[in-house]
Amino acid sequence: MWRVILGLSLAAVFVGCSGEEGDDGGPRDAGPSADDGGGGVDGSVRDGGPGALVDGGVRDAGMGTAMGCLDVTGDAELAIDLIESVAYTGDFTSNAMELPEVPGGRGLLFFDGALGTRPFAFIPGTGASSYALDLVPDTYAVEFVGTSCSDDAPPFCGRYPLREELFVAAEGDTPFELARVAIDGRVTVDGAALPDTAPTARGRLAFIARNPMGGFRQASVSLGQMGDASYSVELAAGTYDVVFIGDATHCLRTDLPCNVAVAMRDVDLTAARTLDIDLSVAVLSGTLTQNGGALAEAPFSRGQIVIDQGDATAPTFVDVEAAGPATYVASVVPGTYSIRFRGLNGSRVPALPIGEGVIATDVEVTTDRTLDLDLETARISGIARLDGALLPDVALPLERGRLAFVDRTAPDDAAIAEISLGASGPAIYDATLFAGTYDVVYTTTQCLDGLPCTNGVLFTDRAFAADETLSVELTTHRIRGTATLDGARFPDAAVERGGLTVIGADGSGTTPLGATGAADFDVRVFAGDYVFVVEPPSPTCSPTQTPGIPCTSTTFATQTIAADTNLDFDVSTAALSGRVTMSGAALPTGNTGALRLYAEDGRVASYPVAADGAFSILASHGRYDVEWYPGPTCAAMTTAPRACASHYVRRCR
Repeated sequence: MWRVILGLSLAAVFVGCSGEEGDDGGPRDAGPSADDGGGGVDGSVRDGGPGALVDGGVRDAGMGTAMGCLDVTGDAELAIDLIESVAYTGDFTSNAMELPEVPGGRGLLFFDGALGTRPFAFIPGTGASSYALDLVPDTYAVEFVGTSCSDDAPPFCGRYPLREELFVAAEGDTPFELARVAIDGRVTVDGAALPDTAPTARGRLAFIARNPMGGFRQASVSLGQMGDASYSVELAAGTYDVVFIGDATHCLRTDLPCNVAVAMRDVDLTAARTLDIDLSVAVLSGTLTQNGGALAEAPFSRGQIVIDQGDATAPTFVDVEAAGPATYVASVVPGTYSIRFRGLNGSRVPALPIGEGVIATDVEVTTDRTLDLDLETARISGIARLDGALLPDVALPLERGRLAFVDRTAPDDAAIAEISLGASGPAIYDATLFAGTYDVVYTTTQCLDGLPCTNGVLFTDRAFAADETLSVELTTHRIRGTATLDGARFPDAAVERGGLTVIGADGSGTTPLGATGAADFDVRVFAGDYVFVVEPPSPTCSPTQTPGIPCTSTTFATQTIAADTNLDFDVSTAALSGRVTMSGAALPTGNTGALRLYAEDGRVASYPVAADGAFSILASHGRYDVEWYPGPTCAAMTTAPRACASHYVRRCR
């Protein structure tokens, strides 16, 4: 399957002192199939008719965890009884001392709950390296995520597991210790001192280790511009690869590597030691041609030679000058490399290739070596039409979409070459690709009048071996309809009333439903299977929210589109109201917060809870996880009982 990023933004953010992922409405990790733990959640829902229990809460025999979805099918009274949180504190030290002070913050201490929540404590950059946060009873895996990745702040970059299981049942104090070691040494090249390179740096050393949780930790140190290339660094104890990160501006030198390569592998750094590193240099050079002839000249660089060792390293990019013979020179650490070419100027010079193509693999470089490279390319030109007609114009800076040529043999998205279809006039294109087999895809990031609202595959496994004319036809189907709300017209609003998102296998797009009048929509899509979702005007309900419009999203249809289609739909809503309590009593003074409803597709809506615990929710029909999320006033709470930790009160999964 081709790899074009969906137009729908699916992000995750940290929010507040007890941060959760997914606050911006994007999907969140479903987690284990149980509610977040402790102290007794009622979770019962009363139907609009008096006294009839629907989707009643179920109490776990152990810690009182409420189970099961909130199934919204009609107006209901919802009783929510929170789990009391406990204050949890402790020191976070390294080698039995405070963590060294760093600019900004040292990082985040995450408590990954077995039942789904992931609160964290921020460790500031100065002062005591202690933590304090509120937790609900649960079993947690604890890890430190270092966020200070500057050169003078190791080892505070990356992930460090600290405890696999920490059982929290009551207020407590648990210390955590991060073992670190001091490493120093000197870097030489072929046994001699590194040459001076002022005013640019000679390079860096990076120390990279894989950890059991699947992440990596890294610290790097500069080797300076001149003088003795000695270094010292503090690392979390472990086993590391040592990577030399060269500077591409030094590629013409013969006495210093300019690339990124592993200098030493699997080095045991569990105790303080001196680690001297001696680099070697091999000069890789050659001439670049295209289909056996000279490369066309360009106003700027003609592209870049990409030298890549893989593993834990990053590629090195060597510019090919704009004019004259297309030669390249790169002084590299001896090793095995793949060589690629990355086009830069296809939009200005159609004869030069765009995208990225592999030229050679498993290139052994042990000593100086000449390696001439030939780019096998095909020039493709044509016009794009929409249902037999010219594409409609759009206003700048918008564009009418792009043609993406996706290399079927490439390992990643780097081999996607894109051509803009412009904003006006005939959608004529002219570009050069690397010879190969491609999927040709129309891509867009938005719904524009008269243009496709989603991506669409135009050709699959299309071989390009020589210059050719390829005109493409965007064959679409028109979907028109009107959205209603509980059988009536959407109420007018001061701003947009939401949008219709069309989600297909190859991407998605959203068209607004307008602010006034009938909520009509008119979009074009390629043939295929689609999910249709009504998006709220805002995922966070507030007093300024337009009355009568829910803050939840609604998936109203999954349908195969093979012809023009009329698709009216109605959003059914339900009014939920009630009061949040804790252990059967009123919320403690100052404990405000919000109830978050997570739909089955992962989208989230947030509803405020008043100081007296009262809430009012207008939600579309569907099944939801419900989470309590505390407000900022909890930070000032110093007495129990507390409601200062986010946790689920209903859970589908």
